[in-house]
Amino acid sequence: MPKMIFLPNRKCTIEETVACVADIAAPQSEISVASVVFAKAGPTLTSLASAPALREKAGRSRLKRLEILDVASNGMAALVDVPQRRKLPTSEKGTFHPLVTYVPVSLATRLRPMPVELTSGLMAAPIFTVQLVDATTGAPVADALTSLSVPGGPQDVDAYSDDQGKVRFRLRKRHVEDARLLVQPGRGGHWGLFLDNVDIANGDVFKLESVDLDQKNDCLRQLLRPGHAEHGRGVKVGILDSGVGPHPDLPNVTGDLDNSRAHGTHVAGIIGGRGAGNKAGVAPGVSLMSYQIADDPETGAASNFQIFSAVSKAIDDGCDIINLSFKDENETDEHFDDPVLSSAIRDACDRGILCVAAAGNDGRRHVAFPARHPDAVSVAALGWEPGLPQNAYDRITINDPRGRDDGALFFGSFSNIGTEGTQVDIVAPGVGVVSTIPGGQYVPLSGTSMACPATVGMVARLLGERPDILNMERSRPRMEAIKALLFENSSTSGFDREYEGHGMPHDDWSRATV
Repeated sequence: MPKMIFLPNRKCTIEETVACVADIAAPQSEISVASVVFAKAGPTLTSLASAPALREKAGRSRLKRLEILDVASNGMAALVDVPQRRKLPTSEKGTFHPLVTYVPVSLATRLRPMPVELTSGLMAAPIFTVQLVDATTGAPVADALTSLSVPGGPQDVDAYSDDQGKVRFRLRKRHVEDARLLVQPGRGGHWGLFLDNVDIANGDVFKLESVDLDQKNDCLRQLLRPGHAEHGRGVKVGILDSGVGPHPDLPNVTGDLDNSRAHGTHVAGIIGGRGAGNKAGVAPGVSLMSYQIADDPETGAASNFQIFSAVSKAIDDGCDIINLSFKDENETDEHFDDPVLSSAIRDACDRGILCVAAAGNDGRRHVAFPARHPDAVSVAALGWEPGLPQNAYDRITINDPRGRDDGALFFGSFSNIGTEGTQVDIVAPGVGVVSTIPGGQYVPLSGTSMACPATVGMVARLLGERPDILNMERSRPRMEAIKALLFENSSTSGFDREYEGHGMPHDDWSRATV
C-alpha cells in the first residue's frame, strides 16, 4: 500500500490528528492504528469520539484498510498507509501528501557499511589485482572502494580492498594502459587517490597518504581555523542525519548513534569536534543533538516524515540551529516544493531556530530542496588546493572559477549554484574536509554536506558571543536576527554572487589566519 503523510490544517495533538484522519477516511475505509501511536498518545486515544472506528493493529487483515503507522511527537503529521486505488477525499481538516525521499550530499560512497563488488561484463574469476598500502608504514589499507576505468571498456570496474589491501577486479587483463584509478579509503584515516592516464600492471602497489592535520591544514582549518573550547558555548545544534558516533572526540553529543554510514558523525566533527589541536571542529563548545533520520543504512536515505518528526524533536529540545545536509533524491524541477518538509522548516523558524541546508552536488545545477526554501540558508562548497595532497582523490573536484588572490581557492566542481530562480546564500569549505567517523578515525570527505556544517559551526561561534540574540524570545524575529548575524559576518572569496551569495563566514578568530 502506498504511504502518504497527513498534515492537519490547525494545531493538533496526536489524538486530534488521529481523529482527523479517521473522520476523513472512516466512511469508506476500515481504520487501524499502529501500536507505536498508542504508545505516544497514551490512554486518551481510546476516548476519542471516533474511537469505535479505531483499533490497534494486530496482525494482517484480509480487508483493505487505512493504517495510521505513526504520528510526529508534536501531532502535526501522520504517516498513513493507504489502500491501493483508494482516492482520499479532500477535507478542511487537513491534506494528504506523498512520501519524499532525501539523500546525503557528500560525494564519496566510501563510507557505506557493506562493500559490494561490481563486475564489468561477463567476466570469469577476479584475475587483475592491485594492492593499497600506507605510504609511511607500508601497512595494508582495507575497505577502500577502488574504481578502475579502462579505455574502450564497457564501464568502470569497482571493488573493495581486503584485509591485505588487495583489490581484486573482475577483469581479463594482466596490464592496462591509459587507465584511470580512483581510490576512496573507507575508515582507515587516509586520503584517497586519483590517477589518470596511467599504465597499471597486475600486482602493482599504490601508496595512500595518511591524514595528519598537525603537518598540513585541510581547507576547513585553513579558512575557518579550529575553534577553542569556549566557541559555541551555550548554543545547541540539531544534526538530522545518520546519527553520530561513537567517537572519543565527540563527548558533547546527545541522542542517536550513527547507523554505520558515518555521514552524520563526519558532520558532527566539523561543527563541534573536540579533538586536540588542529583536529578540533569549528565550535567545540557547542552542544550537539543527534537525530537519526536514515531509513536505509546503506544509502543514508530518509523520508520527509522522518525528517519532519526529527525537526519537531529538535524544536522541543530547544535547538538554536538545525543542520540539513541532504537533498531530495529525484528532484529535477527547480520549483519543486515538499509541503511536509516546508511545514517543518517554517515551524522551526517560527520558534527562533535557523535551518542551514546543503545546496546540493549536482554540478552547477539549481540549488536543491530544502536548501532553496525561503527560510533556510543555502550553502555551496569551495576548496583550498594546497590542502589536498598530490594525487588525492578529492582533486577530481578542482575546477574554475578560482577565488581571490593567488587562485588557491576554487569552487567545487560538484557544487550547485544560484541559477534558474534559486540562490546561494553562503559558500564554505567543502572539499577534502577532514572530520570524525565512528571508531575514532578521521577521514576526508567532499560535498556541500561538509560545507553546510562548516557554516553551522560558524553560526554557533558567532551566536555564542551574542547573548542578546541567543536569549531573545523564541520566535521568528530571533531566527531573522541569527541569519542577519551570519550574513553580516560573511565576506567575498572572489567568486560571483551566484556561486557564493553573501560570501564565506568569518569571525575575529578565523580572520587572524585568513
